[in-house]
Amino acid sequence: LQVLSEDKTLSYLDFTDDKLGAVLDKIGDVSVWNAIESQINETCLSVYRLAETTEMATLRLDAAPIQSHGKVKEGGLLQHGHHKHHADLPQFKAKLCTLDNELTHFAFPVASMIVSGNQSDDGLYIPIIKQSKAELSGIAGYGTENLYVGDKKFASIVNRAYVVAGQDYYLTPLPLVQLSQAAR
Repeated sequence: LQVLSEDKTLSYLDFTDDKLGAVLDKIGDVSVWNAIESQINETCLSVYRLAETTEMATLRLDAAPIQSHGKVKEGGLLQHGHHKHHADLPQFKAKLCTLDNELTHFAFPVASMIVSGNQSDDGLYIPIIKQSKAELSGIAGYGTENLYVGDKKFASIVNRAYVVAGQDYYLTPLPLVQLSQAAR
């Protein structure tokens, strides 16, 4: 993707709508964005264990709908989906997996996904877990036996079985369809 001027220096002409649009089209490709995210993580993510511990890493999974006043286009990113406060606005979703940091108590983003707003949250958990495992695969101590924490949409039997099959653990509240009020 050629973005810079012929002499390889930046100028105001390199920030025109058509050139920025070309960059967005290129990084909008999931495989390209995942490669960029991996390179960023390789340069700024260092994970150290200060002592041998039996504690497991905690990875938190969450999706955030982002509303827009843009136009819905068939097959596009902006779509109408379920939102309890802004059901009339089109949206897209950002799915994030963060790694808890025991020293500073801040979470470090390990993996992210941007999807259209009409996608169901429960179907996004397995792809974000796969992506996070790929990002952490080269770091000792993070291959298995991690704790994945999510909301009740994470509690589907498919999602929980995937986590267990990967030799990891999950923490999620069970919704009423899986554990009745009487059983609680």
